[in-house]
Amino acid sequence: MAGINAARFLGGEEGIVLSRSEAYIGVLVDDLVTLGVSEPYRMFTSRAERRLSLRQDTADLRLTPKAAALGLASRARLERLARRRAGIDEIVELLRQRRITRTEAEGDAALEPHIGEAVLDTLRDHRVAGGARRLLPGLAERFPAAWIETAELDARYAGYEAKEARLAARMGRSDALRLPENLDYGSVEGLSTEAAEKLSAVRPATLGQAMRVPGVRSADAALLLVRLTGLSERRGARTGDAPAEEGGD
Repeated sequence: MAGINAARFLGGEEGIVLSRSEAYIGVLVDDLVTLGVSEPYRMFTSRAERRLSLRQDTADLRLTPKAAALGLASRARLERLARRRAGIDEIVELLRQRRITRTEAEGDAALEPHIGEAVLDTLRDHRVAGGARRLLPGLAERFPAAWIETAELDARYAGYEAKEARLAARMGRSDALRLPENLDYGSVEGLSTEAAEKLSAVRPATLGQAMRVPGVRSADAALLLVRLTGLSERRGARTGDAPAEEGGD
């Protein structure tokens, strides 16, 4: 990340920021920026809000397109990704089309509630043993085990990942609200002294980042949001309400 952004800075381009929902490096950088380095830091996976999505087996699917946009992914790498993505999509479609039969359920009590159900949905039941390769034996002959595992994990965690995505979307809205670089936190009415001191030291770039600074309470974040709203309204009044002058240069 440091090398990429150093090169972009020298080229006059904006820096690349990976969010907490995109990569563990995004979690690590955000933590170091908001928490500081006054104490030893260790990157625990539990610190990530979307750790079900930030799985090892999906790293290429998440990050290779970003690498390609930066000119850092070779054609061979992109071709491998395209084959893998197409293969996983095909596996998912096969799991969606294949239904659990009554005959299969006769020998497995865990399958009884899923008669007539798509294998893709059945995989979400932790009581069903054997996974996709057992319920659809032909998969192992046609696709690499890693592709099957990714499709299966996506199916198993679909509900949890949807919940994580909703949380990340809420965080994303806060991270999209940028704080003025020169904001005087001491002048924000109602802001606690501790929060003002911490925010002045950290100088968070966004409201979302400010909310993650230790010592900043939800009430403090709400006051910052009110301040941002006021600043936005004043800017709008200056640029939108003033009548244009006639006869000027």
